[in-house]
Amino acid sequence: MGTIASSASTEPSIENDTAAPVTADEVELVARAKGTAPEVDNTPLEISDDIRMGVLDNGLTYYVQSNDRPGSKVSARMAVRAGGFHEDPLGTGAAHFLEHMMFNGTERWPGTEVQDVLRSIGATIGPDTNAATGTEFTFYEIDVEDTGQRVETAFDVLQQWAGFVTFDEGAVDQEALVVREEVRFRDESGDGLVGVAFDDAYHAETPFEGVNVTGTAASVLALTGDDLQAYYDRWYRPDNMAIVAVGDRSLDDLERLITDRFTDLEARGQTVDPSVPEFDLRTEPYVETLIEPAFGDSFISIDVPLRTWDRNTIGGQRLEWTEVILGLMVDQRLSESVDSGQLDMRRAGGGYFTHNTRLAYMGFNGDAEDLEVGTEAMLTAIEATISDGFTQSELDRAKATVGAFLDQRLETEGTIQDDEIASAMVFHFLQGGDLLSVDDSVDLIRDILSDLTLEKANNHYQWIMTGSEPIIVVVGPDEARVGQASNHLAAIEKSRAADFGGFEDDIVEIDQLMDRPDAVEEIRSSGLARVDGFELEFDNGMRVLFTPSTVSEGEVTVVSESPGGRLELDPDEGSVATTAVDAVAASGVADYSRVQVRRYLADLEVGIGPYLADASEGFSGSAAASDLEVLFQLLHLQATQPRVEDVAFAQQVEFARDLVTEVGLDPSTAADVLLNDALTGGGVLASSPTLDDLDTLTTTDALEIYSDRFSQLDNHVVAVVGDVDDDVVRDLARRYIGTLPAAGDTETPAPLNAPGTVRVEETVGSGSASGAFRLLHVAEADETIRNQVLAEFTTSVLDDRVFTVIREQLGATYGGFSSIEFQEPGDGVELYVSIDGDPGRIDEIADTVDAQLQSLAMGGLRTVDFDEAFSVLASRYNFINNGYFVDLLFDEAYKSDNEVKDRERQFRALSQIDAGDIERFVQLLIGSDDMIDVRVVPG
Repeated sequence: MGTIASSASTEPSIENDTAAPVTADEVELVARAKGTAPEVDNTPLEISDDIRMGVLDNGLTYYVQSNDRPGSKVSARMAVRAGGFHEDPLGTGAAHFLEHMMFNGTERWPGTEVQDVLRSIGATIGPDTNAATGTEFTFYEIDVEDTGQRVETAFDVLQQWAGFVTFDEGAVDQEALVVREEVRFRDESGDGLVGVAFDDAYHAETPFEGVNVTGTAASVLALTGDDLQAYYDRWYRPDNMAIVAVGDRSLDDLERLITDRFTDLEARGQTVDPSVPEFDLRTEPYVETLIEPAFGDSFISIDVPLRTWDRNTIGGQRLEWTEVILGLMVDQRLSESVDSGQLDMRRAGGGYFTHNTRLAYMGFNGDAEDLEVGTEAMLTAIEATISDGFTQSELDRAKATVGAFLDQRLETEGTIQDDEIASAMVFHFLQGGDLLSVDDSVDLIRDILSDLTLEKANNHYQWIMTGSEPIIVVVGPDEARVGQASNHLAAIEKSRAADFGGFEDDIVEIDQLMDRPDAVEEIRSSGLARVDGFELEFDNGMRVLFTPSTVSEGEVTVVSESPGGRLELDPDEGSVATTAVDAVAASGVADYSRVQVRRYLADLEVGIGPYLADASEGFSGSAAASDLEVLFQLLHLQATQPRVEDVAFAQQVEFARDLVTEVGLDPSTAADVLLNDALTGGGVLASSPTLDDLDTLTTTDALEIYSDRFSQLDNHVVAVVGDVDDDVVRDLARRYIGTLPAAGDTETPAPLNAPGTVRVEETVGSGSASGAFRLLHVAEADETIRNQVLAEFTTSVLDDRVFTVIREQLGATYGGFSSIEFQEPGDGVELYVSIDGDPGRIDEIADTVDAQLQSLAMGGLRTVDFDEAFSVLASRYNFINNGYFVDLLFDEAYKSDNEVKDRERQFRALSQIDAGDIERFVQLLIGSDDMIDVRVVPG
C-alpha cells in the first residue's frame, strides 16, 4: 500500500528544509523560433476482441479477459477515479488514509478480519494484494490461485471495498499511527523532502496546487471516521469505478464474478464529476534550490511542461509516442555529449515522463562539480537541440530502439501474464490507453514510426519545448555547490543567447562486436536429472546447462557463476571491488567505447553484465532469442577484453562517494553496513569503502581487480533457460564459452567465522526521519529441501507478524521484513530482520521482535497463522518463471540429485510440515550464541 511516486527526473536523498522557490516575474527571456502545432486525429481507438468491456445499470464499468498465463490464476482489480485532488479541503490526506482503511473493516469482515481473509486465500499483502493512491485515482489489486473458492473470495473482498467499508473510530485512530509514520518519513527524510519539492513544483499554478496525497502528520491525526465516510460516499460510487477480472476462466465465468456481486451496488450520494479542469502551461520559469550542509549527492533537474493527449484516440497515441521518441533522442544527445567531452558534466540524460494523467514533461537531469555552471551548460545543450534539431542518425537509433521493443512484444505475445493485462485495463479506465490486440498495437506504433520524419520530429520538439517555461530543481550539499536560485534563473536567459556551436558526432559506428570463434567440442555431454535439457563440459573447465522454457516466449535468460567472489581478493581490494566492477560494467568492451556499444545494441533486445558477490562472481542477463548470440559475445568480451573508460570510472567513484556520505547520514544505510561488518569482520568484505580508498583508486586498479575475478573464470557454470532451440545453445556454447581461457582450480572460499554475540548502538546524522533496527541470528543447518521450505514458511509467518503487530498494532513503523537464507559457503542459516521506524521507539520495536520470536519458539503459532502461511507458500510454488529454472540448473550443477529443489519436492516437503516443525526451527534459529543486534538512531 502506498502513494504513487512522482516521476521526477532524478530523486536522490537530502535532509533539510528547502529554500523558497524563485519565479521570473520580470525576467525578459530571449524570443525563440517556435514550431507549429500538430493536427490531432481524434478517431477513437478500438479495443481488442479478446476483451469484454461493459457498463452495469448502476454505471459501474467492467473489463474481463480470458488468459492462461501463468494459468490457474486470476487477477482482480478495482479502480476508482478519485485521489488527492478530490479532497475538500485539499491536502488532508483523506484519499490515502481511506485506502489504508480498506484493510481495517467492512460490514462482512469487521476489524482486521479482511486481512485474515486475504492471507487465507494466499494473497499476501504486498506481493499479491496491494493498493496505491495518486492525485486523481486509487486502485486495488488482488492476485490469487484459482483453487477452491479463492477467486470468489477475492471478488467478495472487492465488493466489500466498493460499497461496505466501515470506519470505526478506534480503528481509524489506530491506523492513523501507521499513516503518520508514512507521512513522517516523507516530511522528515531526504527522499521525502525531494519528493515534496517536486510535487510542489509540478503542482504550482495548476489545478493540483495544494494537493498533498499523504497529507501532513497533523492533518492525518485530525481526520475522523466521519471525514473518511464522507469522502468514501462521495467518490466511491459505481459510476466512478471499474472492476477488472483476468485469468484462466471463460469470459462468461469472469463476467459473472462481477455481475453477481456488483449489479445491486448502490451509490451513496449524488453523481459527481471527477475530471480535472483545463489549464494553461507554465509561462514563467520556476527555480528551487535545496541545500544540506552534510549532503554528498547532488543533481540538476530541468523539466519542461507539455500538453497531455487523449490516449484513447489515434492522434493521442501518435503524439505521445512521438514525444517518447524525442525523449530517447534527448537522452542519446546528452549522455553522448558527456562521454565525448562536449558537455562538461559528470553525467546528463533525460526523456519524456508523466507525473500524473494531466502533467507531462520533457525532463533533463545531470550533475556537475559547480551546479550553477552545470545548469547553464545543460540549458545551453538543450537550447542547441531546439535551435539545431536532431540528426537523422539520432532519429534512426531512437526508432530502432522502439522497433526492437515492438519485435519483442510480438515474440512474447503468447506469454503475457494476467497481471499485465489487468494493469492495462485499470489504466485504460483511469487515464486512457491502448487496449488493442498486440498485433494491432504494434501495427499502429510502426505506422507512427514510419510516418515520423526528421522534419516532423524536429518541428514537434521545437513546438513543445518553446510552448512553456522550465521547472528547475537543484539539490546539493552546500551553498557553494548549489549556488543561488537567482543565478540558476539567470542561466535560462544566458543559455538562450549563447553561441551553440554544433554537435559533433564523430563516433565510428560498428557492425559487429567480434568475429565468430571456431567452435570447440565439449569433453562431456549429458542429460539433466530433473528437467529436459543438457549439460556440456569443456576442456577449459566451463560447464553449460540448458533447459528449454516457454514461460516467456521468445526470451532467454543467461546466468553464470564461479566460486570465489570478494573473499578471493586481497584485503585492500575488497572495499572498492564493487566500484571497480561497476566501472567496467559501465564501459565498453575490447576496442569499442560504451557509446559505440550502446549504438550497436540500439535495435537489439539484449543486456548482460558482471556481478560480484561475497563468495562468487559471474554474469547475468537476458536477450530476445534472435539476439542470443550477441549476449554470448558480450559475455565473452567482458571476460576476455574488459576496459575501463574515464567517464564511466568517474561516475562510479562518485556514486560510491555518495554511499560513503550516506553511511554517515542515514541510520538505515549505516545499520546495514554495521551489521555486515560485524558478521564478516570487515576487511575484504567491508560494505563501504573510505573516501581515502576511493581517492587512491585508479582506472588501472579497477581493471586489475576486475580481471582478478573475471578474466580467468574458475569452475564456471553457465545456466541458459528460454525459448530457443537446443542446437542454437550448443553452437553458441562451443564458440563463446568453450573458447574462454582456462584457469587453474580455485578452492571454494572458507565459510565465515561465527560472529558470537554482538550488540551495536550508534548515533548517525541529525534529522533523519527514522531509526533502524537490524537483527541477525546465525545457526547451523544443512541446506536440505525440507529446511529450505521451513525457512520460507517461517519467513512468511514473521513477515505477517511484522505487519500486523509492529506496523498495525504498535504504529511504530511503516514497513519492515525478514528473511532466512543459507550461507554460501558454509553450513549455516541466517535469520535476518530489518525494520526502520520511529527513532524514539527503536528499542520498543526490537523488544517486540524478540517477543514474537520467543512466542513462535514456544508454540505460539496459531492454527490460522499456520493455514495462512501454508496458503501463501502453496500459491508461490504454483508460480514458475525462468528464474525458477535457473535455480534448478544450478542445483543440478552443484548438488546431488536428491538435493535438487523442484516444485514436486517443495510441495511434498510443504505437505509434511506441521506447527511443531516451525516451533523447533525457530528454536534452532534463535538458540545459537551467534547473534548480531544493531540499533541506529539519528543524533
